[in-house]
Amino acid sequence: RFMLRMQQLGWQVQGVEFNQTAVNICRQNHLEVFHGELEDTGFADESFDLITARHVIEHVQDPDAFVALAARLLKPGGRLHLRTPNSEALGRAIFGPLWFPNEVPRHLVLFSRRNLDMLAKLHGLAPVKVRTNVRTNWVLNSLDYKTNNTGRPYRKRKWYRLLVKPYVPFSKLSGRGEEIFAIYRKP
Repeated sequence: RFMLRMQQLGWQVQGVEFNQTAVNICRQNHLEVFHGELEDTGFADESFDLITARHVIEHVQDPDAFVALAARLLKPGGRLHLRTPNSEALGRAIFGPLWFPNEVPRHLVLFSRRNLDMLAKLHGLAPVKVRTNVRTNWVLNSLDYKTNNTGRPYRKRKWYRLLVKPYVPFSKLSGRGEEIFAIYRKP
C-alpha cells in the first residue's frame, strides 16, 4: 500500500522484500520489487532520493551495515526515513520484558533516539527530524501480555482505549513514545 500511494503521488518506486508472498502481491499490483536482501539488489551507488525502512532496522542482523549501504545508495541530498520501536519508550519502562514491541526473537536490536542518531551520523547522515510517536495499541497489547489476557484483546475494548488516553500526552511530552520516526539527510 505504501509503494502504491507513493507511486500515486508521482514517485518512481522500487521495493526490496524477503517474503515471497509479499513480493507476489506487489508484483500483482505492477510494482517493481526485488525478492531478497538489500545488499543483494545490485543497486548503483547514489541512485535514490529517498529510502524508507519502516520497521525494518530492528530485524536486520547488522544495522551498521544496513545504514552504511543505505547511505551509499542515497544521492547527495537524499533522505533515509526510518521507523522503529523506541528502546526508551515509557511503555517499555512500565512493562519491561512484556512490552509488546520487544518481539523476541524477531526484533534483534532496539534503538533509542540517541543511538539511532549516532548510527546515522557514523555514516555521514544528518538528522532532519527525529521524534517519537505514541502507539496506544502497543500499550494495550503489552497489557494483554502483562495480564495473560487470552480473551478479547484490550485494544478492541472501548473502556481500555479510553483508559489509555492520558498516557498519550504524557509520553509525547516526555519524548518517550513507543516508536521512533526519523529522517536523515545525506549532505
